Amino acid sequence: MVWNERFGWLGGLSFSASAWRVRCRDEFIGWSEDARKQTLQLVVNNSRFLIAPMVKVPGLASHVLSQCSKRLAEDWQERYSYRPRFA
Repeated sequence: MVWNERFGWLGGLSFSASAWRVRCRDEFIGWSEDARKQTLQLVVNNSRFLIAPMVKVPGLASHVLSQCSKRLAEDWQERYSYRPRFA
């Protein structure tokens, strides 16, 4: 949840396990079929991202994604007992 003490709810986002196969991702990472099967759990997918339509703050989306990327690995480790390498 994207929350501000002064303005309240601004948006939200969620992360989930990655898709089983995404050709462009797999080619970018350089995975073989075996490597993909062995390390796919280290990839996290940003499955939802929303800034509420009434929120008009330039750069807010970039700021939220930046802050989230700094916390994601630690939060994921705490919740699921392993640390992702890609998001």
